Amino acid sequence: MATENGAYPSQVYGFQESDQILKIVLENEDLLQLLEHELRGEVYESDEDHPMGGCWIKKYNPIIESEEGISEILRMLRFMGLNKVSLLTNLDSEQINEKLKVFEMKLADLLFLKRKEWGIQKDNLAMTYNMIWSIVEDAYFRAKDGNLVKTLRTVYQKTDYSQEDKSKKSLIDLGKFKNPYG
Repeated sequence: MATENGAYPSQVYGFQESDQILKIVLENEDLLQLLEHELRGEVYESDEDHPMGGCWIKKYNPIIESEEGISEILRMLRFMGLNKVSLLTNLDSEQINEKLKVFEMKLADLLFLKRKEWGIQKDNLAMTYNMIWSIVEDAYFRAKDGNLVKTLRTVYQKTDYSQEDKSKKSLIDLGKFKNPYG
């Protein structure tokens, strides 16, 4: 539904939309932090004792007991696609599948070889593998055919158009005021 000036809400509120898209781009670091705490068996809780925010509390048995193991997994994820550069690429399905095959083999080998050393329970091995692998898969498919870059470009254009429209409107509004000199 168009607003009174003929623009659609997404055009008028372009900055809010672009902020959301930028949050998605920057979300990978948050995702890595969340995964790190999940691997440690921690959950985020807020209460009266922490009015400025909550804290991470160990609530479950860790999926990976070794800090070395958690660090190695996070490093591997950053290297294999959970970084801001990978999201801004233009990959086709074949390239994504090739990268995922390589990652799949490396991850499976690493988890299998380090399972005992890192304290991964045998019955949690498949779940741990699937949780980590799906995060990388999702990150790569965000970049499929340059979709994220196209989205950012569209949002930027809408924001730019919205700002032009606002400046034109403000100049037009100036004409509505009566000139005190004439």
